[in-house]
Amino acid sequence: SLPGRADRFWPALSDGEPHISLGERMAATWDGRRRGEPLSGGADPHPGRDVGGLFAMIRSAAKLNARQLTGGFSLNVALTGAALAHEGAAERLIRHCLGAGLPGFRLCGQDTEALLDARDSRERVLTGCSGGLCDWFCELDTALQDEVIRRTVHDVMDAQ
Repeated sequence: SLPGRADRFWPALSDGEPHISLGERMAATWDGRRRGEPLSGGADPHPGRDVGGLFAMIRSAAKLNARQLTGGFSLNVALTGAALAHEGAAERLIRHCLGAGLPGFRLCGQDTEALLDARDSRERVLTGCSGGLCDWFCELDTALQDEVIRRTVHDVMDAQ
């Protein structure tokens, strides 16, 4: 809330770790998120809720009024290496995000199996989609590791 104003809040859809600690203290939500589970990070749908595909997720996030979000805005877009390997895939995705009017988004490649292996073996696998920071996955807090692993990773560039 604003200093001295208990009735005002700074709305934000930025990424980072606060959505994990806030979720630990928050009751269940109407969308099926259980008590104590992390909130969604940024403008991302809660893991498993973006069932309409990649471009539907982008269009949905673009409908939010970013002018009312004084605390920031980000949408994490996680793709498999195979999806990124297609000729022009990353460029097509970036053009779609910009064309949809997203004020901020983060594109990253993610291999969930490699992250699970890294967590078990403490192998130093770099992750670049955690609050916009790059860090060794095995050195992240366990709650943040779980949040990254739960993200929906899109393996196809579905129709616009």
